[in-house]
Amino acid sequence: MTARFAVHVCRSFRQTSAKEESAVIPGRKVRAAGGQQQEPSAEIRNSPPGMKFAHLSIPDGRQQTAVARRRRKFVTERFCMESVMCDQCGGGEHSPHLTMEDHLFHVPGTFSIVQCASCGLLYTNPRPTGIELHELYATHYETNARPCSSTGAAPFMRRHPGMLTLWHALCGQYSSAAIRKMKGNVLDIGCGTGDLLEQARMRGCRAYGVEPNAVSAELCRRNGFDVCTGSFEDLPFSADFFDSVVLWHSIEHLSSPRNALAKIKRILKPDGRVLIWCPNADSSPAALFHKFWFGWHLPFHFYHFTPTTIRALAETTGFRVEKLRAVTPEFVFAYSLQAWMKHRKGRISQSAGWIRLLRTCVARAMIALVFRIHDHALKGKGEYLQVELVPVTE
Repeated sequence: MTARFAVHVCRSFRQTSAKEESAVIPGRKVRAAGGQQQEPSAEIRNSPPGMKFAHLSIPDGRQQTAVARRRRKFVTERFCMESVMCDQCGGGEHSPHLTMEDHLFHVPGTFSIVQCASCGLLYTNPRPTGIELHELYATHYETNARPCSSTGAAPFMRRHPGMLTLWHALCGQYSSAAIRKMKGNVLDIGCGTGDLLEQARMRGCRAYGVEPNAVSAELCRRNGFDVCTGSFEDLPFSADFFDSVVLWHSIEHLSSPRNALAKIKRILKPDGRVLIWCPNADSSPAALFHKFWFGWHLPFHFYHFTPTTIRALAETTGFRVEKLRAVTPEFVFAYSLQAWMKHRKGRISQSAGWIRLLRTCVARAMIALVFRIHDHALKGKGEYLQVELVPVTE
């Protein structure tokens, strides 16, 4: 970590000890916010704020064996949950919206999404406490961490940037548009293994990152990036330092998006920009797949935004929405379809052939064309929200 970044990030978090990592509280307990139950240690409180969406890959056979060994404690011991108030308005009244299981990593148990009666925000309640969430991320995200590549594309695409941009536009993979908006000092919150950091550096930006997963953060540092291990909410930054702050599929993981955006406004320059991407809970795929929709991703996603609620959050924290667009990336469709087919068929092998077919380039291009028509015809119903915020100057 360079001395320059050390001035603005005064400390990084150490990994929790093996003793702390194994301290799973037996018995399923629900702790009301502000209750008297023992708080987790400072290293893991309110962590982690999120991972890169691109790294939510389904493990192969060898990875599944390693994951299975680490999952046993969650199968045999239930973990502690906490009940929270609405982060947007602070209201305590809510109505049930959805109850489901984890269809990606198969974390045992059922989890609930509620809707605030005052502002309409959807959020997971109750949710895992800090110490259990730390264990869950260490179990399921570390095994899927992989070294970053310069673009994440095939060699042909890397040699022809114009083709890569065209492919991204067709498939709804909007990273190219995000990279063009980055300038100056860039902070990627939940930077994963550094995909966006690499591309920001290639554009001449000074790229910094915050990553709660120690394995992923170390991979970034090996590639020469200034990345702190820890929770964004707990790391101190100097005011008016960053030109761009990126929340690439991480705002939904934060313990308090409202507090995070308030902090971002302080460390962002007056002419800076916040780039947010997150699942759209009001999308057509969410309605189609219901509890099998990939975007819910319980219990890891704490908040489930719609165009209305993300706009209200921005305005509450002193930002103005300069651009809001709902798009449907074609590659996500296969994950939701796989979860639905597995439930219908009972065995994933019966649907594996269809999934492999959907992942071929020709099939992806055809599906992507359908989604581009969908996004144009049904405004605001795309699967993911692309949001650009600018601070409101007083």
